Order: sequence, then C-alpha cells, then structure tokens
Amino acid sequence: AAASDVAGIANKADALSAMGIDHIDLGGSNNVSVSIDQVEANALIHAGLDFAAGDTITLNVDTAASGTHLSNSLKDLNKLGVDAIMVTGGDQINVDLGAGALSASGTGGINFELPTLFGDLNGDRVLSEREDAALSVTLNAQAGDLAGIANKADALSAMGIDHIDLGGSNNVSVSIDQVEANALIHAGLDFAAGDTITLNVDTAASGTHLSNSLKDLNKLGVDAIMVTGGDQINVDLGA
Repeated sequence: AAASDVAGIANKADALSAMGIDHIDLGGSNNVSVSIDQVEANALIHAGLDFAAGDTITLNVDTAASGTHLSNSLKDLNKLGVDAIMVTGGDQINVDLGAGALSASGTGGINFELPTLFGDLNGDRVLSEREDAALSVTLNAQAGDLAGIANKADALSAMGIDHIDLGGSNNVSVSIDQVEANALIHAGLDFAAGDTITLNVDTAASGTHLSNSLKDLNKLGVDAIMVTGGDQINVDLGA
C-alpha cells in the first residue's frame, strides 16, 4: 500500500485480517516513513497486522489528550513495527512491558535489534544525552520479569527507558543479586519508589566487598541488603 492508505487500513484492520492479510508494506522496495496515533496502532495490533521492516513507523502520543500511560505494550508496539515514539504535551510517559515479552535470559517477544525509541528527535536511532534527559520513561513490569529486564538492561536503556515500576500502585517486594544490580546500575535504570528491593549477597561466593557503591545502590532504589555466608561486609561510599 501507500503511506496515504494507512488511516483507511487501520479503520478496516479487522476486515483485512479476516481476509488473511498479515503484513503491510508501504512503498515496496522504498523505505517509507509514516506517523500513526494510538487509536490506529491499537486497531492494527488488535487485528494482528504489522508493518514491513523496511518502513519507518512513528507513533505520535499527545499526553495532554490521552494521558501518560501508553494504551499498547512495548511488546505489542515492537511487534507492530513501531520504530519511534514521539511524545508531546508533557515530559513523562509510561509503558507496559507486555506479558511474555522477556524470559529470564532476556529472550522473548521483543526484537532488541530493532528497538522502539522514545524521544529520538532527529531520527538517527540513537538517543543523545539531551534527548534522553528530555523525556522520563517508566517501564511497567511484573516481579517475574526482573531477571529478563536485568539481562537486557542496556537494550532497554538504549530504547529510552529510565525507570522500572513493578506492580504499579501495589508495593511489590523483590530480591536481586549483585550481577543483576550491576547490570541495572550500568544501564542507568532505577526502581520506582513504591517497590521494595532487597539485594541478596552471599559473601562465601562473592566475597565481602560489594561490587556496587552505596551511592549507586541507593540510586538504583535498593531498600535492604541481606548478607549470607558470613558476618562482615564492606561497601564503597561512591564518588
């Protein structure tokens, strides 16, 4: 189809899916750039359609009109083929990870080789410090997603994710190890204030010197450090 057909395709997405249509290619061998809104994205996702990899799809979100919570998950937007999310009306947005999006090893329903980017203003598929700082993005996930999130922390950060909220308005308690904490800290991610995060440290296995500083653990959102394997521990204050 052509770029000008997208609105009509979204309007008839269920009917097209019922015909057996699976994918939408805009412009054939040419890379076409189009913008869609959340209503169109929702219709296409609900119908199980997606865009060809060669096209560049931007999701426009006006938080002043639709609120700060995206109506479709990161998993679904990635499957649809959305390449960038442009936010107007505010500087904060939150998105659900999506059920089954990540296994503990970091594999699953998201293609991290073709990341959905939040706030990529110049379209170069790389977030500059200025672009990243201009938009605060919270990833809503479940406690069971945490190992996968830590495994893909750098990729999520490259997408523009800043914060992790486990359980939404509910206060969720989770435990992480030093490897997971290190991955999240290195990627610049942190936990929402409402969640309770415990760092488990086995000094018999990892030694008595914590691998992350008190400053970094505090910024990550760690609330307690539980030590096993010995009765001594030491931690750097942090620069």
